[in-house]
Amino acid sequence: LAPQEIITLAQAQLSGNMTIVEANVSEDALSEVKGNLLLDIDQDGKSWRCQEQFIPDSHTIYLVATCATQDQFRTQRIDFETILRSFQPLRP
Repeated sequence: LAPQEIITLAQAQLSGNMTIVEANVSEDALSEVKGNLLLDIDQDGKSWRCQEQFIPDSHTIYLVATCATQDQFRTQRIDFETILRSFQPLRP
C-alpha cells in the first residue's frame, strides 16, 4: 500500500477514543515517501498524543511511533521529530 492508502485505512479503522489531528505524506532527501500521522488518544482518563511515521515499499513497511501525554508532548515534540528523522530503512 502507498502511504496515502495507509492513512485512509487508518482513518476508516479508528476506535472511538482516537482522533487524527494531522495526516500527510512527505518525501525525504532520499526520495523516500513517508506517511505521517498525529493522533490524539483518550485512554483511562488520560489524553495522549502520538506521532507516527511509516515508510512502505513493495515488500515491507516500517512504523515508528512516539507517544506522550498531551502536556509532555508539547515539550518533547522536537525530540520526537528528531527521533523519527533518524530512522531509515536499510536497503541491500
